[in-house]
Amino acid sequence: MAIALTIVLWATLALATICLAALLLPVRIEMHIRTEPRLRYGMILRPFFGRGPGFSVTGAAWRKRKPPRKQKSRTSRVSAKRGRAMIRAAPDLLRGLLDSVRLETLRLDATFGTDDPADTGHLFGFVSPVLYGLPPSDKYHVRLRPDFNGPVFDGSFEAHLRVLPFWIAGTLVRFGWRVFWPGR
Repeated sequence: MAIALTIVLWATLALATICLAALLLPVRIEMHIRTEPRLRYGMILRPFFGRGPGFSVTGAAWRKRKPPRKQKSRTSRVSAKRGRAMIRAAPDLLRGLLDSVRLETLRLDATFGTDDPADTGHLFGFVSPVLYGLPPSDKYHVRLRPDFNGPVFDGSFEAHLRVLPFWIAGTLVRFGWRVFWPGR
């Protein structure tokens, strides 16, 4: 009986250690979107610095889905004091979430166009300073081409991100503490 209890305790300790390591170590997220020949997307989550097993989410967009059932609407009342606390805490939440994500690589190769060539040029004019103002880097490659002949959006997008789950958890706890703490 003592040996079985020892095995169970060691197995529990090993499982807890793996779960703690999964929270503390960065997770690599690989995303891709392609529009040729039809729209496809995918995402792979790789824990343990991107060296763990990949958990994949893939598919094709525009699948027919069942319409959601209508539920009775519940009106939730957020006090004005709590609403103001949420607004005050939102910039710190956004900053913490953005700090927890690191961009490793970004590849964008796309052709876009609208019905009106003037709108296409206007949109490309907004995007151009970002495209051509970035310093050269091996981390990202962005190629965006306007097509003035008609509405079109073709291309591919890939991004590899490194996310720190422990940092996100800390940011969410801090946000919850500032907004929902009863003494506030």
